[in-house]
Amino acid sequence: MKYIFPSSMPEVDGLRSYARNITYSYVGMAHRARPFLAAIAIVVALTVLSGYWFQSQIHRPVPDYPGTHPLTAFMLLLLGFCVLTHRLLKPVTRLRKVALVTVIGLSAARLLEIAFGSVTRPVSRVFETVVGAGASVDWVETGDNTAMSTGLLAISLLLYARAPRLAMVASMAAIFIALLGMAGYVFNIGVLFGAMSPVTLVAIVPLTLGTATIFAHRRIYRMVLSDTPVGLIARTQILMSSLLLLGIAADHWSGDHFSATLQNVLFALTLWLIGVMNIITSRVYDRIDRRRRKVERDLVRIALIDPLTGAANRHGLDSYFNSLHRQRDLGVVLIDLDHFKSVNDRYGHKAGDRILGEVSNALRKRLRDRDVLARWGGEEFLALLHDVDEKDLEIVAQDLRRIIDDLADPAGEVDRFTASFGVTLMDRSEESLDSAITRADRALYWSKDMGRNRVTYWRDLPNAVRYGDERVSPLPIDAHEILVREA
Repeated sequence: MKYIFPSSMPEVDGLRSYARNITYSYVGMAHRARPFLAAIAIVVALTVLSGYWFQSQIHRPVPDYPGTHPLTAFMLLLLGFCVLTHRLLKPVTRLRKVALVTVIGLSAARLLEIAFGSVTRPVSRVFETVVGAGASVDWVETGDNTAMSTGLLAISLLLYARAPRLAMVASMAAIFIALLGMAGYVFNIGVLFGAMSPVTLVAIVPLTLGTATIFAHRRIYRMVLSDTPVGLIARTQILMSSLLLLGIAADHWSGDHFSATLQNVLFALTLWLIGVMNIITSRVYDRIDRRRRKVERDLVRIALIDPLTGAANRHGLDSYFNSLHRQRDLGVVLIDLDHFKSVNDRYGHKAGDRILGEVSNALRKRLRDRDVLARWGGEEFLALLHDVDEKDLEIVAQDLRRIIDDLADPAGEVDRFTASFGVTLMDRSEESLDSAITRADRALYWSKDMGRNRVTYWRDLPNAVRYGDERVSPLPIDAHEILVREA
């Protein structure tokens, strides 16, 4: 039994919303936005490729600015497909890997071409010939920033399952490059966007965001997207950072206050500092929030769980009962360890506490997650079994009795210990647990009168005992008095 309490307990719901299940509505929104972001990149890539086919200038919509190479459009198409099919179509897993390796290879080839000369230039020309089908188009190149962005995105998607942290770093680096390109166009700083065309940027930005949504459940992104004060603060910082950039842009267009080189360096450093600030802040707030949630979990345990046995206390039992008793019939099993006083007297209370813990752990392992075990008294336990009939109740009660009978003291001090059981079925129409516990208690003491280490069902009791005539005894009066004294 992993959990003692069901998720619908009203006393725990308020704390558990933070302690275990913080709501991440923005995380869900991010995941739902991924297909649309990937679709934008796919549409842009197909539009560029069709423009080459139909001898259009779609790849270069703004004269004197860079254009989108067909090789770039092909890589954007493959990346869009991979982002779109992330964890959706398992049969295409191999195809996705082939596509990602292809993008990495093409990006690396282009970077080598830029670094060492026209080593891979024939690859580009062959691809253009296939797409253009003899059309006369302007020669455009895949820029180094575009090649780095596409390569990093492909690496991020490829390493997601095996090295998620490294994959997330690659995704963040791709986002940074895309932001530099976008900022370059905003501020008209050519060194920032390089050979990345506006059309490529329109596809790259949604791709980087779509890839980032894959990591929305990871700690840094998750806390930024959470419905918590920490998430609100982080999102506010991002908004303020964006406004700061807009202010810098306005200052740039209002006059030339700095040299071009210095202004480029300051702008790049500003972007880096903003990103690092957001990451550090998110990590710090996440640590604070995790500590607070741990304290809240501890408070829940203190309020609802018996610290000695790990079973529910009476307040926890009442919470469980109030949340579920109207939904299904409940089985009530009252358990009393036999001759437990003699264990404390002979071996000490430390041994008695150890036995209580062992019994509680063994019983909870047999029960289901939707059942609850509570410590009812000194050596008494009470189990509530959710949605059972008389047959199921009988099987579980006998199993619990055998478990205790077969249980061994881990310290080897106590040779054997047993328990007596009183069992009854509680109809969902009953308003109070007290009446059911009274019935189980009468059945329990009949088990003790019958010799202990047995299960007695309230329905099997003589009518006189059922309804409170304590003078009825299954044993001769002398033996009965002896057993009462020993109990």
